Amino acid sequence: MDSIYEKACSLQNENKSFVVATIIKSKGSAPRHNAKMIVTSEKDIFGTIGGGPLEHYVIEESIKAILKKESTMLYYRLDINSKQASLYTDNNKNIEKIEMLCGGDIDIFIEFVPSAKNVYLIGSGHVNASLAHILNFLGYNYFVVATHDSHLNKNKFINANFIESDTFSNAIKGINFSESDIVIIATFNNDEESLRELIKKDLAFLGMIGSRKKVHTIKEKLLSDNTATLSDMKKLHSPLGLDLGGESPEDIAISIMSLIMMTLNNSSGESKSSNNKNNNTIIVRGGGDIATGVVLALKKVGFNIIVLEKKNPTVIRRAVSIANGVYEECFEIEGIKSVLAKTHSEALVLSKEKHTIPILIDEDMTSVLIIKPFALIDATISKKNMGLNINLASVVIALGSGFSAGVDCHYVIETMRGHDFGRIIYSGYALENTGVPAEIMGVSTDRLLKSPCAGIFNIKKDIGSIVQKNDCVASVTDSDGTLHIIKAKIDGVVRGMLKSGIHVESNFKVGDIDPRGNRDYAFSVSEKARSLGMATIFAILEHKNNYSIIPKGD
Repeated sequence: MDSIYEKACSLQNENKSFVVATIIKSKGSAPRHNAKMIVTSEKDIFGTIGGGPLEHYVIEESIKAILKKESTMLYYRLDINSKQASLYTDNNKNIEKIEMLCGGDIDIFIEFVPSAKNVYLIGSGHVNASLAHILNFLGYNYFVVATHDSHLNKNKFINANFIESDTFSNAIKGINFSESDIVIIATFNNDEESLRELIKKDLAFLGMIGSRKKVHTIKEKLLSDNTATLSDMKKLHSPLGLDLGGESPEDIAISIMSLIMMTLNNSSGESKSSNNKNNNTIIVRGGGDIATGVVLALKKVGFNIIVLEKKNPTVIRRAVSIANGVYEECFEIEGIKSVLAKTHSEALVLSKEKHTIPILIDEDMTSVLIIKPFALIDATISKKNMGLNINLASVVIALGSGFSAGVDCHYVIETMRGHDFGRIIYSGYALENTGVPAEIMGVSTDRLLKSPCAGIFNIKKDIGSIVQKNDCVASVTDSDGTLHIIKAKIDGVVRGMLKSGIHVESNFKVGDIDPRGNRDYAFSVSEKARSLGMATIFAILEHKNNYSIIPKGD
């Protein structure tokens, strides 16, 4: 019988992607404690991790990993008291609860193994011939596509596969491309013909050599006759290559291969000696109203921003919180839309768009290790360190209490209103959060709406509603089905309200009322959030320019 490693090798030889599910850790009673299982996109399995409901869930998650082309960690608790799988959080990990007698905990690593990347060189000229030498050296399986009358010199293409036809169009039509394939168009005068056949295909990389004028002309033709859309054109890399300064076919080939590797590996392409200081990507952990002020400020001065959020963010000021993009498709604030990204690759692409902020569901910050941003900002205002580490990026910044500057992060920014509000702290902690909200027109704690018990929250008066004291503004339904009403304690405008349907604990903040009575305030980013955004920019620029004036005593 073949071993699991022989099966993996066989699938790779068949150019199929798959997942290897490995039990990393187990605690207590579990079906198995040390096992591997292969899962294919067709749900074929090889090996077992114990069978039963656990294996069923792992197979389903493996299929999701194949579709996303990403590896992931799964955490399960095998509990007979659970009627169905349900998520809860323990030590910052999402744990799936499964109805099983075992009663143990089990951690499983889902490793996505992609299919092999085939490279198709459309055309057999000087640049593709030089590119072929690099591909052969790197061990790629590559094909040269040419026409019968192209004077193809096969000696220039070592270990190549050849596809020839009467026209490039017919040759391309005869190829069964996969989504992991790389295609480079570099013909003498048949680039437009080739691109027409390729522009709609789902490929890992599509590039076309040409001057800006030539590329623009071809693009305009394909758009005008509806062969392609603007969305299709975004997939095309053309003009092709990185600006490395060389002009020979060999130089151009190196610049093309560099771009391919940079794109497929989600890399910045910057010099390693720069210590990431030329990287323009910043990850912001948290998408609440304060984090949104920071995100908008950074975006508007030219940084590429990616926001990390929970599956069900409990943001109160939803109308001005990037995190609301988790619930609402293409949610927009001040001309900037937040979009839920499915993969790291998609998030990186979206982050470069001028008016877009991508959100990744990632409580554990694993995205930071994959994307490797220049800066990491914890803007969760969680009042305690939930895994932030000073070594996670070139500059790590935390907002509010619970973090030590110089230990947990490089800088802490003071969020407590008062004399030091917005101050950059270089050593030590920010002031402890009192839990008492700032006064507005002499009103403090009475502005807040809190859950009277644990249960499911529901809105009665949403954000922007004008309410009076004792109006019913929300409710919580407890586990017995009893409805508990939440009433306004003051007159004003509903400035924030948790999303309906979310489970809340007793005394959990679910909303707030603004006694000033101005509806516009409910739909605009606060002065506090904007100020903290500016302070964050100052901290980043200080670090980026290696120019910090540290006050005495810090």
